Amino acid sequence: MSGYTNYGEWNKYSTQQSAPVALLAGHRYYVEAQHVEIAGDDFVAVGWTLPDGTVETPIAGAHLMPFGFTAASAISQTAGANAAQASAADATSPTAAPGLSVYPNPFTRQTTLAFALPQAGQATLDVYDVQNRLVRRLFTGSAEAGERQWFTLEGAGLPVGVYLVRLVTSSRVYTQKLMRID
Repeated sequence: MSGYTNYGEWNKYSTQQSAPVALLAGHRYYVEAQHVEIAGDDFVAVGWTLPDGTVETPIAGAHLMPFGFTAASAISQTAGANAAQASAADATSPTAAPGLSVYPNPFTRQTTLAFALPQAGQATLDVYDVQNRLVRRLFTGSAEAGERQWFTLEGAGLPVGVYLVRLVTSSRVYTQKLMRID
């Protein structure tokens, strides 16, 4: 951004608008806004133009969900006390949580991705770009409980940018942001 804008001032600078991005209905997309607070009255807002030409500024909260929140985790959270206990175990026990980790992050040449499941079962580990396109499938198959799985993602051929690492198990979906830099 080139400078200050008032709240609701969407067209002051050409840098306030991105190039068009085509989205597919029923798909989730990662949106990130980076914001710097300078004098106390700063804000950030994101808008979009719908296919019928309607401009929605800012995007209604009903269309958004926090990063890492998925339909699978929403279902498990509504299951009651067992879901709350599982979430508490995930937060405190390295062997109970899948321990999805990506390092170094951000990366240049290569990064290591690792996970361990709390219970044996099927798992899929994928990397997506921010337009929800599959970039690499690193693993699909059975994994033993507590057994750490390690994978290397090479940066060669990957454009600089933000990616999403998604681990899908039989009961949950875990997501982590990954950045490739120069």
